[in-house]
Amino acid sequence: MAPKKRRSHDELRQVALDAARTIVVEDGMEALNIRKVAKALDCAVGSIYNIFNDFDELEMQLLLKIIDEMRLAIYGAPLPDDSIECLRSIGERYLGFAFACPKLWSMLNDMRIATDSPLALIFRDAIRDLVDECERRTAAAFAGGTVDATTSIQVLWASVHGIAALGLSGRLGLVSALSPRVLTDLLLTTFVAGTRPAV
Repeated sequence: MAPKKRRSHDELRQVALDAARTIVVEDGMEALNIRKVAKALDCAVGSIYNIFNDFDELEMQLLLKIIDEMRLAIYGAPLPDDSIECLRSIGERYLGFAFACPKLWSMLNDMRIATDSPLALIFRDAIRDLVDECERRTAAAFAGGTVDATTSIQVLWASVHGIAALGLSGRLGLVSALSPRVLTDLLLTTFVAGTRPAV
């Protein structure tokens, strides 16, 4: 029998994160623990602690991996040059990621992180980068409007998030008979129109 190929530290981290991701996708974030990751890698629990300082670091690295996936889902493919159409496409892609990967999306939003920890700052900055990228691409839609682009994007990002959360929980029907995508499109286009000064 040929000996197992020895994997580098970085390779082991990626394999462990892939295993953690699979656990969350299949069973939710509540099912994720070091023992299950070790079992998926067919190694001892101690081996996982050789590549992550603790379970918190594994969780945070998984969150950053999920954020990278969301970034790719939203910004990976070309977006329309027109700023309003770009905004609509970003909204649609955000919903697309949330509904395609509901347990990963939920982990991003449900996991409790100590607000004063260094990892929390890394997570916050990664999320803000997503929002800032949206502003960079769509700021022209708010030029000359009554609300600045930064505030507008923050309001809209939070609002689309709320629509996604209601849709995924099955409670959107308590608010509206419209689909999440229709509501999001109405939200984005109506908000932009409302920020423009009357002629």
